[in-house]
Amino acid sequence: MPIEISNHTLSLVKGNAESSSAPSAEQKNRPVNTPAGQDVVAITDAANMLRALEQTLSDLPIVDTQRIAQVSNVVDRESTNFHQMAEKMMSFESSLNRARA
Repeated sequence: MPIEISNHTLSLVKGNAESSSAPSAEQKNRPVNTPAGQDVVAITDAANMLRALEQTLSDLPIVDTQRIAQVSNVVDRESTNFHQMAEKMMSFESSLNRARA
């Protein structure tokens, strides 16, 4: 959707200080010791929290090796009906696929 700007001079659109006695939003947010031509980036607390969360998630293992070791030990210790185990695994995968659809 186009925005129509009318009845404004070029200096007002650009926010030059000489066109208005009130400082522009850019001038208000600029730190005192920052030169006028330099851009300033401020990272919010929410962005910092998201970055920390992303790092925490990326550090987590994709596979729970402890759980795999537990299941493997049970399979090794007990006489297991592998055919029944395979059927249950296939049933579980099927139900996951149905839930995703």
